[in-house]
Amino acid sequence: DKGLSVPASGEKEVSRKASGTIVVYNNASTEPQRLIENTRFESANGKIYRIASAISVPGKKGKTPGSLEAVVTADAPGESYNIGLTDFTVPGLKGTPRYQTIYARSKTPITGGFIGMEKGVSAEDLARGKAALKEALSQELLSRAEAEVPPDFILFPSLSSTNFEDLPQSVGDSGGSVAINMRGSLHGIMFKRSDLATALSLGKAPRAADDPVE
Repeated sequence: DKGLSVPASGEKEVSRKASGTIVVYNNASTEPQRLIENTRFESANGKIYRIASAISVPGKKGKTPGSLEAVVTADAPGESYNIGLTDFTVPGLKGTPRYQTIYARSKTPITGGFIGMEKGVSAEDLARGKAALKEALSQELLSRAEAEVPPDFILFPSLSSTNFEDLPQSVGDSGGSVAINMRGSLHGIMFKRSDLATALSLGKAPRAADDPVE
């Protein structure tokens, strides 16, 4: 996640739903469990949140439940849906054995719910800020990914893709500014160096099958 402060330009009335990331667990079966679009998740304090798209939660392995991250959005706008870390049940499974074995837990707080007047940003400043955030996030994510690549692998930046998600605005560094917030995720492709070198050398130079190539 990353934010950037930009000058505010007046106020506007907004009605926004809270959202956050949960981890859905499958302790019901070794088979994947599919949850349909708009499946409800109920927090410990009785608030309802939904997933926008269908998901398939991997099956459990031994005593370890399968798990999958998913983004949930509040059923209604407002600050009452902003909550900290908590557990969730799936109301649609109530009355079945899976009600106890398919559940979720917060990965992040659920935030952003709001109804009221909020400082606004001009369309030009918003576009400029988002472009700067995407550039900064792309570089940061790539640097972090390259630092985590094992020594015997190679990551190709040109084969990587970055997805961006707009997050709710917040108060900027000064009273007259607004923070534009964005979340980025990078999907990269790695190759084992020796496998790639061998594949690239095929037909290029005479060698025995077991000769190492760099």
